Amino acid sequence: SLPGQLGYVDALAYAANGSRILCVRGTRIYELDSETLQVQKETGVDIDDIRCMAVSVDGRRIALGLGDGSIVFLNDAYSEIERWRMHTDGVRALAFSSDGLRIASSGWDDKVFVRDVLSGHVI
Repeated sequence: SLPGQLGYVDALAYAANGSRILCVRGTRIYELDSETLQVQKETGVDIDDIRCMAVSVDGRRIALGLGDGSIVFLNDAYSEIERWRMHTDGVRALAFSSDGLRIASSGWDDKVFVRDVLSGHVI
């Protein structure tokens, strides 16, 4: 296929250093080279209904917002390390703070939450 031609994409985010773009399509995560858009790696994850994604500044955590209102955290090897139920409906958007210690989420339930990434406490 042509560079960057994955078909539809459910979510995407730049990796921490900007050299890669992470794309989610269904239950697959693709790492694209940010200049050539060639697929560098493809990984399957056992997670359904991914709606959005954010990558921490250090690149060690990937957050996926799901249609059931959950946020799933993956490590940089794409293994699930934590799952939080945040919203009563689907997660619409995610963003890590610049220091990577907080994550903000908004959902279809019209709520915004900010949580400490290490403790999980709502701020």
